[in-house]
Amino acid sequence: MTPSTTDHDPDRDHRPDAGSAANNAARLVAVDTFFSTEQPSAAFGFGAASVGALTLAHVRVRLADRHGREAEGWGAIFLSHPWAFPGSDVAPAEKDRRMRGALEATGQAMAASGAYGHPLDHFLAAEPTLDGLDMPRLAALVAISPLDAAIHDAYGRLHGISAYAALGPDHVGWDLSRVLGPAFAGRYLPEFLRADPIPVLPIAHTVGSADPLTSAERTGAYPSLDEWIASDGVRAFKVKLKGQDLAWDVARLCRVHDVASEVSGQAESIRLFADLNEQGPSLAYIDALLDGLNAQSPAAFAALDALEQPAARDLGADAVDLHSVSARVPVVLDEGLTSLAAIDRAVALGWNGIALKTCKTHSLMLLALAKASALGLHVSVQDLTNPGIALLHSAGLAARLPVTEPLESNQRQYFPETSAPEAARYPAIYSVRGGVIPTGELVGPGLGYGDPGSIPRTIFTT
Repeated sequence: MTPSTTDHDPDRDHRPDAGSAANNAARLVAVDTFFSTEQPSAAFGFGAASVGALTLAHVRVRLADRHGREAEGWGAIFLSHPWAFPGSDVAPAEKDRRMRGALEATGQAMAASGAYGHPLDHFLAAEPTLDGLDMPRLAALVAISPLDAAIHDAYGRLHGISAYAALGPDHVGWDLSRVLGPAFAGRYLPEFLRADPIPVLPIAHTVGSADPLTSAERTGAYPSLDEWIASDGVRAFKVKLKGQDLAWDVARLCRVHDVASEVSGQAESIRLFADLNEQGPSLAYIDALLDGLNAQSPAAFAALDALEQPAARDLGADAVDLHSVSARVPVVLDEGLTSLAAIDRAVALGWNGIALKTCKTHSLMLLALAKASALGLHVSVQDLTNPGIALLHSAGLAARLPVTEPLESNQRQYFPETSAPEAARYPAIYSVRGGVIPTGELVGPGLGYGDPGSIPRTIFTT
């Protein structure tokens, strides 16, 4: 039976005070935002876009409970408008300004409301306002994601426990049927998560469309794929494709597989994830991509674990039916995952996987995980070039998935200097060795990354 989605039910009361566990509820007392402009160390090409300088947003919140206790929490994310806010109608600087404004306005509104609730309650109360912002829904989710993360972090710290341990009835006060429908009566989020993070997590290395694959192709200081494999021991690869050049896309996947197999000496352990970033122009092109890969390299085709967002994020009436594709390889929803209702629509169109990204808010990703798990969908945690504490947040979520999948993490590739303060505290997490990072220490309180305010960052003091 397919659980029904009721995340946009106008008759359902999503106010923070309507159903939270009263004794443990908390309100926002203060919200502070910090912005910095970060420069990439190398060109990062994906789909029809490329990443240049980006705004990194940090958020600090203070929560208070009904007994007067208070605690602070932190969140961070890149306001990546090239990915979340595409199109040329609005200038990049204006997109960035709107995303900053959405973050600040949402935080101010939450603090001004004085409402008590669980972090999920605060998110559900704010979610309907996202569609009224002057930007795509995906951009709005990205913009408020560090605020949502900070609230979860502060809530866990307030109660002296991991934010993941604060998702059951004692803290949330309602079961998942409230947002996922009657099939989830009596079910709570901890059912869909590991109680503790796994000790180590495999990493998926991103192969951008502009990345050199061999040292012979390298023209600058940025390492080639063979050098990354030799130094970091990675065995899983997220390959960015173009979607407008079938021969190039097929050859790229084959070459990545060949280089990885040769350098690692472990062809049987190589895993590929092909990402079209919405650029597949038709069902015929997507089918031809799989056919061509299987014809040119059966080994590379066998190593293909998923095809990510091959078609446009708009799942409206003109959306492509992908049942024939998902019968051959998991087809993963990424840019199109902007609500719980989107999962139902995607499944109806043949998609059979979702990519969780903490840049779409911790709250929505937790609820999406529960829904996708109940539907038997392929689930993984993907990246937004998460630097600093954003990586710790993403890794903590990935380490708690019931089925371990490689975590895409490319901050070390494109924005290593941005993570330098956090890397000094958690060096092993920011430098991949043997293809994995340690995640067992991300256990709380809160989201498990300690006090980012104690890390010397200029933006926190200016």
